[in-house]
Amino acid sequence: MAVAGPSVPWGQQSLLDELLEALDSDPNNVEAKRMLIDQYRNLGWEDAAADLTREVEGRPPWPSRKRNGASDATPPPPYVAMDMVALRSEAEALLEEMVIFQQLAPDMDCGQDMADLAALCEGRMFSVARRTVEKGFYCSTAMGSPAVTGKGKKPARKPVANSTSAVAGVQNGYGGVPASVSAVATAVRSDRGGALETVIKDFEDVVRWQRTLGTTVDDEQVRATLRKRVVALRSALPKELAHLSSDALMHIEHELLKKTYNNTETMLGDPVSDIPRANFWVSEDNYAWDMAELVQAINASKGALRNPLTKDPFSVADIEAIIRHPLGKDVAAVQIEQKKLKHGVRPETIKRLKAMAAVLLSDDTENSAPSYAAVDEFLSYVATLPEMERETIDKLKVPAVDSHTRQPFDDTIGDAVRDAKGNRICFHKAGDLVKQAAEFLGKGQGLVSMPYLTMNATV
Repeated sequence: MAVAGPSVPWGQQSLLDELLEALDSDPNNVEAKRMLIDQYRNLGWEDAAADLTREVEGRPPWPSRKRNGASDATPPPPYVAMDMVALRSEAEALLEEMVIFQQLAPDMDCGQDMADLAALCEGRMFSVARRTVEKGFYCSTAMGSPAVTGKGKKPARKPVANSTSAVAGVQNGYGGVPASVSAVATAVRSDRGGALETVIKDFEDVVRWQRTLGTTVDDEQVRATLRKRVVALRSALPKELAHLSSDALMHIEHELLKKTYNNTETMLGDPVSDIPRANFWVSEDNYAWDMAELVQAINASKGALRNPLTKDPFSVADIEAIIRHPLGKDVAAVQIEQKKLKHGVRPETIKRLKAMAAVLLSDDTENSAPSYAAVDEFLSYVATLPEMERETIDKLKVPAVDSHTRQPFDDTIGDAVRDAKGNRICFHKAGDLVKQAAEFLGKGQGLVSMPYLTMNATV
């Protein structure tokens, strides 16, 4: 039984775990016992070291003696053996809970308590009882048997619950003290289809457990505990599933911690609080979205990966999250199409774009005749191009921004040219976009670096 706690240095903890596992496999491994004795003494756990020493030497642990030196051979009551089995089972369950508590409250030093529980799990009952008595405490579990208290009747105790698989327990969301991070990670790996729900159930258990600790625990303390849990779980999951911990925290903050966002309504006017879990998503700029609405807006703008409300570009992490979301598959398809569009633009087309942009930006005439002529000439040229190249002109979203307002352009090259000809935007603005588009295509760069397009969008 591994013992964890802030009082145990990491290197020693690893060695303790290995030695205890060796004894689990071979209880008669004397060399492992001797090494474990040394480790216990180094940690100051003298009682544990003494008990194990007596075991190695073949002596009973701390036998009681009569005054004349004879051994006390009075047999214990018949139920003591059964109680010992139950006690060890309860100690194992309590030790698992103590490890979870230590993870969630790292400032608390539970090292000695966990050492005592580990001793109980290994059957070293008397050393725990003796240390407890010397400290003046009453331990209802360790001290409650007649063999220790001297009372003549069997103490009342709660029945031991049937053991439940840790993985099944996590997946079913049974509540109570949260499961260990390793158990949650195992449950996630065993059921990838329901992985997010598994993590959400675990975080719900953490919130409920934290709120039972006392009335002084507020939402910020709960949130701080959850963030530590996120970090721990992320490190325990494979890279392709690491995002699940942050995704689960996003839902818990929305549903249980009532987090506020920069917007209170969706783009269609529905309250953010009414967005169902399957559609809910929060971008890094703290806007809450109905993913179905957001995908429609992105596709309507020919795949522009920008916040439709602020026009600011989404971060790389946001783009990955959108494309990874089950409702974001259409966005992924649009982005793949955009990536393909940048290929096959011939140098002559880029040259003509630069020439048209120069005319549009320099034209100060009253009737804008040079600009109209340049636009007509370019559109006539585009009509002669192969279909793939025409699609690039009409559909490719280039990373261009207005030189005056610094706001990103929403138009494609074709949109800007046609809007300028129809007097829907000024020629100078169209020239600004076309100039940047020509530079972009001339460098041969893609729309954005999109390694995430190959990711599994269903996870």
